[in-house]
Amino acid sequence: MTLPQKAKPHVKNTVILFDFDGTIADTFENFILIGNALAKEFQFQSLAQHQIEDFKNKTIRQAIQDLEVPIFQIPKLLIKGKQELKNRMHTIKVIDGMTDVLKTCKTQNIKMGLVSTNALKNIQAMLQNWHLEHLFEFIGTGSGLFGKRRALNKIIKQNSLKKDDILYVGDEVRDIEASRGVGIAIASVTWGYNSRKVLQTYAPDYLIDHPQELLHIIKEMNTIK
Repeated sequence: MTLPQKAKPHVKNTVILFDFDGTIADTFENFILIGNALAKEFQFQSLAQHQIEDFKNKTIRQAIQDLEVPIFQIPKLLIKGKQELKNRMHTIKVIDGMTDVLKTCKTQNIKMGLVSTNALKNIQAMLQNWHLEHLFEFIGTGSGLFGKRRALNKIIKQNSLKKDDILYVGDEVRDIEASRGVGIAIASVTWGYNSRKVLQTYAPDYLIDHPQELLHIIKEMNTIK
């Protein structure tokens, strides 16, 4: 009599996909400065200093509506904004604590990638400036404000990734929406563009206040099933 063989345990090969702006790169202040500088040219409202904290409580759609950004101008605005940011990339810093987390993940042989709506050249310039370019195995970019779902699907397909193994790390409501649309786990960080208050409303899988917390989540994900 042949006894049935036990199924082999599955060890997760966790893959971490990071958003770039606000999650790894501290670009929020430059985002406000560039936006205000382009407000007159593209005919929308600038943001006063006292409005910034409230701005973090808004989704990107709400912000576009409140600032009266002309919808037809958004594609040109994004192109111009990325060009302006290119001139500032040498001044952009890494979020405090993130470098250590990324390097720890690398030593643990965890695959890491970037998915962003920023320009590829901007991302590469900043990573090279901080000697972080060797940490990421792939970078995916989307062309529009709401192109992250498409970019996530593309990077998953191109690299034959299993959705159950993926954790997406982002700082905005649109990151939560994109991850849900794709069917992958999302860890929302509270140090970026959107506030803890609004992120919590959209119930991400994880909500974290410090980069080191990511290591605990990865350890939890990387267990034998």
